[in-house]
Amino acid sequence: FSVGGTEVAIQALKTYAEAAGALQVKILKTGGAFHTCLMAPAADRLAAALREALPRMRPPRVTVWMNASCEPMRPGCDPKAIVELLQEQLTSPVLWEPCVRAMVDEGIAEFYEV
Repeated sequence: FSVGGTEVAIQALKTYAEAAGALQVKILKTGGAFHTCLMAPAADRLAAALREALPRMRPPRVTVWMNASCEPMRPGCDPKAIVELLQEQLTSPVLWEPCVRAMVDEGIAEFYEV
């Protein structure tokens, strides 16, 4: 599992997990508490940047799965729908497992991380 939060909360969770017998607990160095409400102050700036980029965006040529909703954005869809979900993604948890399950249900059998 991966969690995000304040430094105090993450340290407390680490201590609790270790005391409960967790086999491994690591604190990752990141640039922020992405996918949590702690990113809300950056939401307006991200929204403005996405609005500015929207006129130059083209519809996707392949299906893109959005990790905040597990919604597939199909080839040719309106980029505005992607922009809205990208804004949500900043402060929403990553729905990794449900997204992968949905992809498998659609017949996707190979995955590559880039």
